[in-house]
Amino acid sequence: LRANPLPQQQQRPALANMSDNHMALSLLGLSLKAVGSVGTCASVGVYASKQGFLDSKGQKTVDKLIAEIFLPSLVLSKITPNVNLSDLNAIWPLGAMCVLIVGFNLGLGAVLARVMGKCYPGAFPEWRGLVMVALAFPNSFSVPLTLLLALGYHPALIGEYSPVAGLDRETGLEQLQERCHMLFLVSFAFWVLARWSIGYPILSGVLSCSEWRGKVLNTPVKAAITAVCVGIIWDIFFRPMHLDLVYLSPIFRAVEYAGNCSVPLTLFALGGRLLQAYEEFRAPGPSPGRSAQDYSKREIQEKHNDDPESYALQVHKDDEASQDSQSIDTEKGPGPMPVAIHFTVLFFRQFVGPLYSAGTALALRRFCNVQDPLVLMVGMLQGAGPPMINLAIMAGVSGKAEAETSKLLLITYMASGFTWTMSIMFFLWVLS
Repeated sequence: LRANPLPQQQQRPALANMSDNHMALSLLGLSLKAVGSVGTCASVGVYASKQGFLDSKGQKTVDKLIAEIFLPSLVLSKITPNVNLSDLNAIWPLGAMCVLIVGFNLGLGAVLARVMGKCYPGAFPEWRGLVMVALAFPNSFSVPLTLLLALGYHPALIGEYSPVAGLDRETGLEQLQERCHMLFLVSFAFWVLARWSIGYPILSGVLSCSEWRGKVLNTPVKAAITAVCVGIIWDIFFRPMHLDLVYLSPIFRAVEYAGNCSVPLTLFALGGRLLQAYEEFRAPGPSPGRSAQDYSKREIQEKHNDDPESYALQVHKDDEASQDSQSIDTEKGPGPMPVAIHFTVLFFRQFVGPLYSAGTALALRRFCNVQDPLVLMVGMLQGAGPPMINLAIMAGVSGKAEAETSKLLLITYMASGFTWTMSIMFFLWVLS
């Protein structure tokens, strides 16, 4: 089969012979299955947060474990034994798509901020950076990887030029999953580089060399560079020798087990953060036209209904305290982000974003002869999702702005079940 691959029309009879309705239902079922896998994993994090196991301190601990141990282990265990020169040559389109997606969406965010600033002059330029970052940097790793793995051995991912074309289903599925991990993990370095080399300098100013190295050359990126170098050297010089490394198998197994914890824990942490965003969204606070002092007076009045003198004394004290701290309160951050901005980000990030990603992939296939459907699918998924979960860090917001960031994440991720389903159906149709 490898020596005499079947013609493309014979390789994918399932797609060629499907009616339009049957194909649409099949794509819808696969998309719902993929989205359901992500939602189920995230729901475990929601449950853990509800029970108090995954509080803010616990989330920070999980983040450190993922960044310093589990994700580097996943990189080493999946890239090193699977990378070769042909795969390395197939990775460059992912880097090109990353730069094109980030550049386009940063420009789009700047234009939207200018246009919406005329409608909401009190909200801009304070929210300009957050809008630009939310559009330019989607969740490009854990969620898309889980979605793609859930699709399984789909004919649209096995093209004529795919390395797994012609293999039996079981072997092809195993190798397809290994390639998915390798492509996502290597391209992860591209997105980290784009965040701190393109996005952050535009929003917050140029980093010094030491700051840039600290942000870009983090532990997962170092592991990716090491894994690629070691994997290429092994593929060229040592793989033909058929060396027996049975004595090192306990080390390999330990690294593999640690790596397998990365994606599930990332999704658990995602569920915990979304629950935290939901709780912040529901927390009582000042509504438009009503200040925080009004809420304080109302709560005090409810507590002192039976004692008017005590209520009047407490209000007088609060009025004096609010006058003393008025200058401090005005420096805590910008005002609330208008709801229209949240839904504008949702529309352009999760409806326009997949269209642009698909257009970029088709352009690479047409003009740059990028024919591997798996590479194109990875690139499209990386540019189609909701904003990255660490949005507040990248946008450089703090204080009151963090609550607005949580609202934005809550709205976009609540809608992501529908938008991911539609995006996956669209991408599979494009590749078919």
